[in-house]
Amino acid sequence: MLRREITAPDGSPHWLLIPQTEHARLSGELAEAYQPLAASPPGESYRNSLLKAIHHHDDGWREWDASPELDSQGRPLSFLELENKQSLIIWERSVQRMLAHDSSFVAAYLVAEHFKQLLAHSEDSPPDDVTRDWLEEISEVQILATTNVRKSSLAELEAWLPAFDALSLWMCKAILAEEQQFALLPEHAEETKFTRVTDSHFTAKPWNFESPEIELTTKAITVPVANYATSEELFEASEPYSIAWRISK
Repeated sequence: MLRREITAPDGSPHWLLIPQTEHARLSGELAEAYQPLAASPPGESYRNSLLKAIHHHDDGWREWDASPELDSQGRPLSFLELENKQSLIIWERSVQRMLAHDSSFVAAYLVAEHFKQLLAHSEDSPPDDVTRDWLEEISEVQILATTNVRKSSLAELEAWLPAFDALSLWMCKAILAEEQQFALLPEHAEETKFTRVTDSHFTAKPWNFESPEIELTTKAITVPVANYATSEELFEASEPYSIAWRISK
């Protein structure tokens, strides 16, 4: 779950809460609309598995999104505030769900690699034995994919998920920068520059999407800022909220 503070129409402070699964779905829709992903080998050969990985890489968060832990101030914890030992359990769940829905194991491999990289770059490292056990389990999953797909092909696919994950997070979080660049075409040096026109409208250059304009929506909820005792109390106070974006040339 992503949490950020917004101001309601009546001027009161609210939290905007975006489920991790919705953020992942947004990243998948961006990837699906991105023309070079389908045209670039091995993306062309493994497009379905790649898109499945991007769309569903955060499916392990489903239970957390439905019942988030609250901090001492009654705030629902953002995924950025979890300790790695908590994240490892959730990441493992995402990988296992990928295993169940992709017979080639490519999607599970890519999701596992994505989380391995997040762990490697995290400043909050869990105890070594916990990390080691998790990495061993994840590596066993990745070995399954290498029985069907060359390691070189898998390596070429690895950059797509982090790229669209980062773009989606940038859109979902509070936008502070007027411009942001993303390496959406991993094999090329040129990055795609996104410029904010308004909070809901961005331009992208160079333009590599299939249509001249993209419209996207994400489901979220808003809740008044308060010290909630339980997640049930939090959801009782919530209202549905839809976020819409437009990306154009």
